[in-house]
Amino acid sequence: MCIRDRKNEEGKEIRAAIKPQRPGWLLLSADYSQIELRVMAFLSQDTHLLEAFRRSQDIHRYTASRLFDIPWSEVDENQRRIGKMINFSIIYGVSSFGLSSRLGIGRKDAEKFIDAYFRAYPGIKDYMNAAIALANSDGIVRTLYGRLRRIPFIAARNPGLRKEAERVAINSPVQGTAADVIKIAMIRIYERLKREGLQARLILQLARGEGGGQRRPARILVSLILCAARLHRPSQPGGVERGIRLLSLIHI
Repeated sequence: MCIRDRKNEEGKEIRAAIKPQRPGWLLLSADYSQIELRVMAFLSQDTHLLEAFRRSQDIHRYTASRLFDIPWSEVDENQRRIGKMINFSIIYGVSSFGLSSRLGIGRKDAEKFIDAYFRAYPGIKDYMNAAIALANSDGIVRTLYGRLRRIPFIAARNPGLRKEAERVAINSPVQGTAADVIKIAMIRIYERLKREGLQARLILQLARGEGGGQRRPARILVSLILCAARLHRPSQPGGVERGIRLLSLIHI
């Protein structure tokens, strides 16, 4: 059962039943903030997306302001919702049909949003085209850590199979790199807790988050999550460095 929605009453009841093993212990969860969007920003090297993250802006409000061509301060909650939906949909290579279903709008309106998104973030469109081209030439795509994913249907005659393969080629380096970073963080957390002889335990990964029961403050968890990966691309002569921070969220 999915209990991600904290506002869901049934979800709250289920969460209330999950207790630390011993009195005085805490359940602590940690997750990266918008990690897949940050990975996309790094892979695409889109100037606008990178700058928005470097300035710690509300990325969904920022996207909405560019989609609707209005000042940041005038973006309302519905426009921000649309910006958020499109931000995460594009990562998965959504079609105009898929976006129209998710937003409850006409297909032509969805096409206009997608076109506006790529005008706002042209680097993302370039990344997507490059990912599809690599899959066509090599039959594989890679995460930043070198894990391979084969794309066997990228040249399929069936348009449905080919489009699905293209979506996989676009998303796999993004989602796969995010998964790599989280696994590295979990391994480092486990090794550090064991090395220091703490009673804290790494319990499980759930929906891309880590959880643990512990007495000590969360400083070890935070520091190891933050240093699990530093996405960094050296500058070219006369250029600037193009990196991005991965931020963590801690919940107790």
